[in-house]
Amino acid sequence: MDALFSEVEKRIEEMDAEDISLEEIFRLYEEGAKLLKEAGSYIDEIEKKVQVIAADGSTRDFE
Repeated sequence: MDALFSEVEKRIEEMDAEDISLEEIFRLYEEGAKLLKEAGSYIDEIEKKVQVIAADGSTRDFE
């Protein structure tokens, strides 16, 4: 997960360059959006696996 966010940060830094073309900005934006979508899918999968432990010791799925 950290690697995904590091890659997104890298794209953002590249987009901030003064000598970057509009086409390159769009390419980097698309790459960043794909990385964020991948991170979102990863988080969704983790949430499905997480269970909450109640005070009485019972468990239920994380919502």
